[in-house]
Amino acid sequence: MCSQINTKLFPIFFVVATQYLLRYTVILPQAQAFGIELQLSGFAFFCLTISAICLLYAVETCNRPAIIIGILSGIFVTIQTGVPRLTMLYIIIAGMFWLYWSINRGAYPLIAGNIIAALFYAFVPMLVLLDIPPIYRIYGKELITMGVDFNFSIYWLLSVALFVFLIALAREILKDTEQFESDVNYDRPSLPFIMGAHFAKWTVNGINAANIIILALYYCFFLRHIAGWLSLFYIMLIIISLLFICYKIYHATTGDDYRHAKNAMSYLLIAAMVLSIMNYE
Repeated sequence: MCSQINTKLFPIFFVVATQYLLRYTVILPQAQAFGIELQLSGFAFFCLTISAICLLYAVETCNRPAIIIGILSGIFVTIQTGVPRLTMLYIIIAGMFWLYWSINRGAYPLIAGNIIAALFYAFVPMLVLLDIPPIYRIYGKELITMGVDFNFSIYWLLSVALFVFLIALAREILKDTEQFESDVNYDRPSLPFIMGAHFAKWTVNGINAANIIILALYYCFFLRHIAGWLSLFYIMLIIISLLFICYKIYHATTGDDYRHAKNAMSYLLIAAMVLSIMNYE
């Protein structure tokens, strides 16, 4: 799970594309509609982005200085929100990293480490919630009278986080499978090491299938009512991409095959964040 290959630039592209697009296409337009300023200054939001980049870089490379920088930057941002209790979030993150490294040393088997790594990716869109004015101000009597309601933005960010979690989880398992197929000495208790590469790739395709079903239901029951036909094009593009990746994984037999599938998942993750602006109004 700590491969150095093709990992240095991916956290930067993913975090910048995700957080800045969500800030300026989801949070800012709604805040402007209500005449409310964003909670974070431009510099504070930049620090939030640096924090997220460092956290993901630490996940990808097991770099301990990166996690220190990420946590300190995150604590600075939470202080800027005026809700100091939010610093507990980064204490929890520090504990998750300790657990993640324990898993990497073989303390826990199977996909526990993959799940934690995927959670860090899901945190990236969720951290943008810090840019929304504090909950007690949003739902104060004065703002309720003004009709201020950020529920739609919050639900949108949470749905993006769920999509990111599932894609990242599949990507992390592919990363382990790539290493397992490429290096016979790879002896961490990962899913492909314990259950075999065949089981691992069916698990990945099962996660992708679940993602496809969730996307289809999300469109049918929610998205088509607010974004029209353009959202159908967006959803179909992602679903077709996932089906193509499933096909490539099904026929994968070597470490190179799994690496190509993993890279395709990475590109899909970034592309989906860029395309998400087509559906938000």
